Amino acid sequence: MKFLVLMLYKPTTRIVTKKLWLLNLPTKIKVTVWRISWNYLPTRVNMQHRKLVSNTSCPRCGESNETTDHIFRECPVTMEWITWISDQFTTCQNKLFWCGLWAIWGERNKECMSRNIVQVKK
Repeated sequence: MKFLVLMLYKPTTRIVTKKLWLLNLPTKIKVTVWRISWNYLPTRVNMQHRKLVSNTSCPRCGESNETTDHIFRECPVTMEWITWISDQFTTCQNKLFWCGLWAIWGERNKECMSRNIVQVKK
């Protein structure tokens, strides 16, 4: 599982990109994963660099600045999901992993727009 997360941060790896585009997934998921690998998501830190926001804290946990690394590797909300999925992971569940990253981004956007933060259930 750790390898799958880390490979997102090696954008020069053509093999990973090629495998991603060959998966039978919706284009919006592939594009989001590609944007993650290049840090092209409008995270709060990226938006602050463009002077679009002043608050860079993570809207999900409030524990750190919202960077791509934080959203997909450090946020406790994400880590709970990654821990669960890694226990189930098989080759057939590769699609589930990529769809999950896309869903994390989608949920983050919904929470930001509605200002209704989802709490992790223990």
